[in-house]
Amino acid sequence: MNKIRIYVVLLQIGLLVSGLTAFWIPQGVAFLVLHTPLTSIPGLEDWLLYVLEGVISVDTSYPFIWYGTDWMVFAHILFAILFFGLFQDPVRNRWLVTFGLIACILIFPLALGMGHIRGIPVI
Repeated sequence: MNKIRIYVVLLQIGLLVSGLTAFWIPQGVAFLVLHTPLTSIPGLEDWLLYVLEGVISVDTSYPFIWYGTDWMVFAHILFAILFFGLFQDPVRNRWLVTFGLIACILIFPLALGMGHIRGIPVI
């Protein structure tokens, strides 16, 4: 039971961290481009510079677009709260395990499909 609770807490922390980082997309993309070795990967440098250019353009000209990511952050916070029921009683709330697994599986077709539609290369 304790092992399950540890996994649930890690899931909740992951949801919170991944969600909250969306508040700082311009700063995060700039950090990736300027301070990590990702740009040394062949073909990735041009893509990351292109992404940074787009993010700066949106942030400068259309900052209200980030309001959509604010709602994504809110959803991540809600999901972290949702999984507290699983932390309290893993057996009684086993549907949350199924829900979490379904969500984890569905992210792949969504990311690949929408990435293709949006012109994001698969690395």
